[in-house]
Amino acid sequence: MTFPQQDPTNNGWPNTIVSCAVIDGDEMVGARGGGIRRTGLLDITTTATDGLRAELAVHGELDMATVGLLIHALCDQLRAGRRFVRLDMSGLSFLGGRGLAALVTAHNAFLAKRGMLTLSGVTAPAQRLLTLTHLDEVLFTDWTPHDGPASAW
Repeated sequence: MTFPQQDPTNNGWPNTIVSCAVIDGDEMVGARGGGIRRTGLLDITTTATDGLRAELAVHGELDMATVGLLIHALCDQLRAGRRFVRLDMSGLSFLGGRGLAALVTAHNAFLAKRGMLTLSGVTAPAQRLLTLTHLDEVLFTDWTPHDGPASAW
């Protein structure tokens, strides 16, 4: 088990996107470049990839207990050179504050690599949270539903 270093400039919260934390107990199938990752509360499936792009789908709860799995999956995409990632959030049943913070950090990491993280299939509760926090003005979102990975590209 590895833990990210504490970041004193972020009220002690770890800078997880840089450290790509691995949470103990994760079941990882095809961890590098694709597959399914599970914690019991969150499943992440890589639905499509090519040299520069990927589409991932999340199902379950994105909160403090599961955020490391998402961070790890997004870091894997950046390490593989996939700078343009669409994250299908239609399967999210809960989005907590740490999950929201991870999305913002990931957004910034993709921009720093001259890429883009796009959120699609945003559920009504998640959309409300993004609107209340004004992150709908910062994060790249696709509010229209799509028919799968092929239509995303």
